Amino acid sequence: MEIKKAVELIWNNRKYTTMDPKEAISHLNEEVAESLKALMKGDEDRAKRELEDALSCILIAFKVMDIDIEEAIYKQIKQMKRRHEQLMIIKQDKVELYVDGVLK
Repeated sequence: MEIKKAVELIWNNRKYTTMDPKEAISHLNEEVAESLKALMKGDEDRAKRELEDALSCILIAFKVMDIDIEEAIYKQIKQMKRRHEQLMIIKQDKVELYVDGVLK
């Protein structure tokens, strides 16, 4: 199934209706928190179900915030692949550290 089609199916079958980003992210936060609580109690099956619910919530939040899901995925892949370039220059009286061309 294509990701954009999946987002539309989830959007059309959602349990709550909102266009408020804070409310959408609040629902996402609740599901993630419930998943963590279940995991902390050793209930891995419930944790997985709650995490699956969180997936729906994040896709709804993306739609509410008008974020293109495919573009967001590509941005994340690019960011994850990016390696920070670090350069240290030692001078007589100081050391300069550059990260991605920016002096730190």
